[in-house]
Amino acid sequence: MTGQNEIILESLQFEAELAFVGNVCERLPGYNRYDGGFLHFIRSGNASLDLPDTPSLSISEPTLVFFPRPGFHRINPVDVEGVNLVCARIKFRGGGLNPLAESFPPYLAVPLGQLQDIGSVLPILFDEALSGELGHVDVVQSACVIIFVNLVRHLIETTEIPKHMVRALQDKNISMALAYIHNNYTAAITARSIAGGCNLSRSQLYKKFREVMGITPNEYLAAYRMIRAQSLLANSLPISEVATSVGYSGSPAFIRKYKELVGCSPTKWKKGAQSVPSLDGLLTN
Repeated sequence: MTGQNEIILESLQFEAELAFVGNVCERLPGYNRYDGGFLHFIRSGNASLDLPDTPSLSISEPTLVFFPRPGFHRINPVDVEGVNLVCARIKFRGGGLNPLAESFPPYLAVPLGQLQDIGSVLPILFDEALSGELGHVDVVQSACVIIFVNLVRHLIETTEIPKHMVRALQDKNISMALAYIHNNYTAAITARSIAGGCNLSRSQLYKKFREVMGITPNEYLAAYRMIRAQSLLANSLPISEVATSVGYSGSPAFIRKYKELVGCSPTKWKKGAQSVPSLDGLLTN
């Protein structure tokens, strides 16, 4: 199953952009509204994680705080010494349509000591973030990817996330089904062919897929195609070419489905006239 999981993780990549590095000594007066996900690496110091209408969380050891989706939050120092941290904005491919981003709870705070195999990565992350030298942005991006993969492994092992994508990675058949979709979304695949690719009958696939993912295989396929379509649209490919590249016979069918899932036409989305909505209404428990 490891190979299938790697296909899924590679297909649902994200970008990390360095947002802040240094020491925060003063309390923030209000909550910051972030338009995307965020990774906060608290290196030292005592801090409080504050969210609206939620009790503050005390942090007293090196900790990774992960916000997979947009929202309000702030990290405040507790002591006069302040808190030393590195912050990176996270942008998942496909935005709110990304099922991996939808797999996580509103936020996670994991002590860095609980994450395996990142002991040698963290010093590089902090040193490069502080250095500002040539190539440091690429190094920080790579370090964030390594840490994120280890976070996913940790959450799978500790079963702290009981929904959707991470839960699917634990299920052999559904993991195979997702890998089949990710490898063949450009073709005219059906639920029957997906079932054959994961050694289930069509009825077994529908039952198990809905139990694990909360949606049908066809709904997941459509959402995943939109994720890949947005990557192509962002690279200025013509809509007709995008449509055939993600498995549609022509532009009309693709545009109809795009409007249904994203809420606007591909042309309007490219112009940035409307942000991508979450799939909360589709990926339900």
